Amino acid sequence: MVLGHDFHSLAGYEWNRRHVAENLNSPTWRHLRPLLRAVRIPLETCFFTNVYMGLREGPATTGLFPGSSNSAFVSRCRLFFIRQLQVQRPRIILALGAHVRAFLAPLSPELSGWATCDSFRQLDAADHSTVAAATFAPADHTCALVALTHPCFRPANVRHRRWRTLRGDLAEVRMVRHALSTTVRVPLPQSHREGTFNGSL
Repeated sequence: MVLGHDFHSLAGYEWNRRHVAENLNSPTWRHLRPLLRAVRIPLETCFFTNVYMGLREGPATTGLFPGSSNSAFVSRCRLFFIRQLQVQRPRIILALGAHVRAFLAPLSPELSGWATCDSFRQLDAADHSTVAAATFAPADHTCALVALTHPCFRPANVRHRRWRTLRGDLAEVRMVRHALSTTVRVPLPQSHREGTFNGSL
C-alpha cells in the first residue's frame, strides 16, 4: 500500500477526468516511480490511496489538507483507512510525508514513536523510520511500515535522511528493502473472508 496525503485539487481532478489518466509528469509521480523501481516494487503490485478523502478547492496541492481540522471528518477517514486495510491486507505500507505519519500514529501501538517525533531527522535518529510489525486491531491486520519523504519534495528533502550508516536516497531505499525483508504473507481472517465489518475504531 502506497499511502499519500490527499488525492488532488479540484483543478487536478478535472485534468485527470479530461485525460482519463493520472498526470505522470506531476512531481509526485515523477519521483515516486523511480523510488519504487529502486526498491523493486512493481507498480502493478501496489494499491495507491490517501489518508484524506475528497479534493481541495482551487489549484493548491501542498500543505496540510483543510479537512484535517475537523475531528469528525478525520475519524471518518480513519474508519475508511481501516476498511481499506481489511480489504487489501498489505504486507507493507509506504507512508508518504509527515502528515501521513501523524494520521497513522494513533492507530497502532507500535507507531508510538511516530507520534513523539516531530521531524524525519528525529525519526531517523530514534530508529523509528521503519516498523517491522504494526498491529491495526480494528482491521485484524499486522504489516510493516516505512516513513518516507513525500515524493513532491523528495529532491530537496531526501538528502537529510539517515538509516544506519547510510544517507540520502540510499537510506530510504534500504529502509524499504529492509522492511520488505521482514514481511510475510498473512492469511485472511474469517471476518474478512465473510466480508463483515463492524465500522468501529
